[in-house]
Amino acid sequence: MRNSLSQPRMLNGRSANLPHETSADSSLLEAATTLVAQEGFAGLTLRPLAGALGVSVSSLSNRYGSREGIVNQVLREAAAEDRHDLAAWAHLGDQIQTGAGRTLADLAETLVDHLATTRRDRSVLFLECVQASGWDAHVQDALADWRRVRADVWNGFARRAGVPEDVIESGLVEGYFVDELAYSISLTRLPAYRATRRLCLRRLFTNPLPEAGRGDTASSEAVLGEALYDLLGEDAAAPSVVHGVALPQDWRLTAARCCAVLMTRQGVAGVTHRSVAALADLKPTTIAYRYPTQEDLVIAGLEYIITNLLTSVGSVEARKSGELVAPDPMEGLDVGRATFAVAIAAIRITGLVPCAADMRRRRGINLLRLLQSRSSDYAQMDRLAAQTLAVGMIGAAMFTPISEASRNSLERLVEPARRWMVSVAARTG
Repeated sequence: MRNSLSQPRMLNGRSANLPHETSADSSLLEAATTLVAQEGFAGLTLRPLAGALGVSVSSLSNRYGSREGIVNQVLREAAAEDRHDLAAWAHLGDQIQTGAGRTLADLAETLVDHLATTRRDRSVLFLECVQASGWDAHVQDALADWRRVRADVWNGFARRAGVPEDVIESGLVEGYFVDELAYSISLTRLPAYRATRRLCLRRLFTNPLPEAGRGDTASSEAVLGEALYDLLGEDAAAPSVVHGVALPQDWRLTAARCCAVLMTRQGVAGVTHRSVAALADLKPTTIAYRYPTQEDLVIAGLEYIITNLLTSVGSVEARKSGELVAPDPMEGLDVGRATFAVAIAAIRITGLVPCAADMRRRRGINLLRLLQSRSSDYAQMDRLAAQTLAVGMIGAAMFTPISEASRNSLERLVEPARRWMVSVAARTG
């Protein structure tokens, strides 16, 4: 085929694959993306960046000013590159028949793969900035244009597929692709993950609920979903998180909570023996003896968050209060932030890949319990629907500053999805 995605048609009078003219700014972007892919966002500082560019720190400072000025320019250039790169994809989406949800889902999956492989380092930079925007207002502002460029493509696909406008406007579609992209980079080698992603995307772009009247097709989809759930958790020898573990009632509880706080507020890069020891007021040697590796610290933090979340879920179910999350600041969005941090970290720390796979397959399990205990509107919701919704909610929540209340943010996302499911159930019931 002459016009393929590797050789797109002419857009705005020139080939969509034609590289930009070499400039200092594009060199800066290339150096920054490579550095962040290797070291994380925290590694994007003047001295290593100057070294990568082969210039002095002073000349870099003279051109761009402080680190904030460099971040501004890097993200501005990244947005321009993506706007150029994604134009062909948006154009292709416009050629697909309105309402062809499954075809648009397949196109979206192909684009996710493109961003996770061909544009891997640039996507890592994007995800690292998304994570940092939760605690850094400057990064949140600098990221806004780049975020809009990507969101416009995803939302364009969704509108053409027939996803309700209030669901799109809530940020759920954009959030889905943010969270899924993190897993797509770290888990792309796992066939069970890729098949799970395909099922979720088809639900997002066609019908969030299992379709009544599909008979064997609906049943087979459920069987496949359960099989994929098992396959994603099959590496029993790898480091894993114990869900609902009994937390120790000694200094280890304090250490685990500090791991959780640091992971939520600084990402996995912020979770070190020294930082945990300082926050917990313990000796670094004590922490290192009990938790020898960074992976051990991450697992301890996740187990703390998840155990508290499970306690909260059980409490909400028992009270039938209708609350979506408990008020404890270590719950709600923080389990999402922590697992998002693990997905990003697994890109560089391969020992965390099984942990990331486990977190991805469990997306939506607790949300399903909460929502079904809350209202009969969710009675037809199955695990795959909950997984799709949870991925979107967690990705969207990453753009909410940590200081803001999580409950309002979650409600803003859940209510449009509830109306969508009620509408689908009414049509198919």
